[in-house]
Formats: sequence, C-alpha cells, structure tokens
Amino acid sequence: MDDVGIAGWVGSSTKKNPCNSTLSSWIDDEAALSWRKIFEQTGPAAGALEGFVIASPSTKDPDYLYTWTRDSAIVTSAVLEKLLRTGDTALEASLRLYAYSQKSLQRVCNPSGCFEDGMHGLGEPKYNVDGTAFTGPWGRPQRDGPALRAITLIGFADYLLQRGTPQDVAFVNKHLYIPDMPAESVIKADLEYVARYWKEHSFDLWEEIDGHHFFTYIASLSALSRGAALATKLNDARAAQYYSAQALQIELELRSFISLQDGVILGYKEPKQFNRTGLDAAVPLGVLISGAQGSEQFGPASDHVLATLKAYVDSFRDEYKINQGEKKLAVATGRYA
Repeated sequence: MDDVGIAGWVGSSTKKNPCNSTLSSWIDDEAALSWRKIFEQTGPAAGALEGFVIASPSTKDPDYLYTWTRDSAIVTSAVLEKLLRTGDTALEASLRLYAYSQKSLQRVCNPSGCFEDGMHGLGEPKYNVDGTAFTGPWGRPQRDGPALRAITLIGFADYLLQRGTPQDVAFVNKHLYIPDMPAESVIKADLEYVARYWKEHSFDLWEEIDGHHFFTYIASLSALSRGAALATKLNDARAAQYYSAQALQIELELRSFISLQDGVILGYKEPKQFNRTGLDAAVPLGVLISGAQGSEQFGPASDHVLATLKAYVDSFRDEYKINQGEKKLAVATGRYA
C-alpha cells in the first residue's frame, strides 16, 4: 500500500476504532475512504490519461501502475451504481470519460492483436497508463474484460435512454452504440468480440490458468443478454437476435461447470489438470459482478451457488492456522482451493 493509502487508512480508522464503535459506523467510514480512493486512482490525478483507472501507483514490488480492462470496468460499475442509487449527476462526467478512454484503448494494437484484424486486441488484459500497449510477457488473452466493460457501459446507456433528453440520446447514438458494421462504437465492438470469441480459451481473472472459466462465461452471458436488450431498443434487430442466440448457447454451456458429483460449480473445466479442486472465489464473484440475480441456476440464492459457496468456505477451514481453535470466527479464505 502506498504512503497516501496508509495515511488515509489510519486517518479514517482512528476516527472511529472498530473495536470501540459499531460495525456499521466503521463500515461507513471505510466506504467513504474507498470512494475517495476511486477518484484518486483515476485519470490525471493518478498520472494517467483521462478516464483510465489505475491498479496502483506502485511501480516496484509490485509494479501495478497499469490500467486493467477488467478492473476498470468493475470500478466504474461502482460509480454507475452510485449514480443510479443517488441520482448524483456529477458522476456522469466520470462515465463519459471512461467511455471515451475505452474506445481509444480498443484501437491500440497490442500483443493480443489489432482492432482491424478481427478485434483480437480487445482481449488484451492491461495497458500502460499513457494509453500505449504493454508488450511484456503476460497471461493473455483475457476475454472477461470486454464483457465486463460492456455490462458497465450498457448500464450507462440504459440510464441515459431512460432519462431521454435529446442530448442523452445523441450521446448514446454517437459514442456508445452505433448499429453499423464493422463496429465503430465502444459497446458494439465489445459485444461483437464477446459474441464471436466466448468459446475460445482465455486466462482467468487471477491471470494464471489458460482455459475455459465460469467467471468469463457468466460475464459474457450477462453482457450479451443486456446487449440484446439494448440493441432492440436501438432498432438493431439482427444484432439483438445474434446476441440472444449466443447468450442461449453460453447458458447451456454454463451447465457443464456444475459437478455431477456434488452439484457445486467449478471455476474452470477439468480442474485436476491444474492440481486444483475447482473451488474458486471466481464463482461467487462472477455471480455478483455479472448481476445474475434472476437466474434460477446461477443466481446468488440458487442451490448450486449456495452449495458452491459452502464447499469453498469449508475447503479453507483447516488450511490456515487462523481458522483453527475454539473461537468461532468467520473463516479466512483464499482465492481458490
């Protein structure tokens, strides 16, 4: 953690020590701190181009001064969520800058490929904060990024279309979704990429395993389902049909991640080849981030997801010393078992 982060954390936590105050009060303090940190790690304030979300200002041990497609989409979705919840229109500027920045990144040639050559470059996981390609060795491609970016920007497009001012509709039609092919707008390009390549191999969100992953599939399902609805609103009927057809295929394929032995959802296919059990935090994270609330099989309250969460937590009960002993504390868990 950087010095600013440490100072901010100390300043927040000493105001209301969680040991001497209510948990909800402490959470409120931490939420305010986290919210401030989002904007301190975004754009010129973080030494990056407008609209870019950086992972960390650290450049050594670890070197995280980059902008990840996946992380940026998730962080910006939090900005969108607060906009939708509070109606604070001042937040719209961040979402517009994010849309502009992502369209420019889509067109940067990188080790994964170029936009003009089948849009393969959209699978590139991270970029330098000046908007140039990162050319070092890395786990690529990572196909969840375009799906998550589409989910976030579709939510913004829906918000603008629902408000429906001429300026709002014009912004959507000019910058977010243009039906024309080849794809020129940021959402359209991401949806075309996801629809075309969701079946292909990809590195996982931990950037370790090259294979087929539940997290990537459920993010792709959500993006295409929401994309089909947006395309319908914008009179792109052929695209809506295409996205819906691909979403249906993904929904069927997701069932192959359910273990026939105990009904849990595996984070990836054939986990034994990676010397893992398949129990992975990526599964509940995927369910939450993709917004699969209404899914009978893959919603947060579904039998398979609840069974998976229990098995995942149980797998760490004897793994760490902190989980052992008489104290009945919450179980400390890792990324995967």
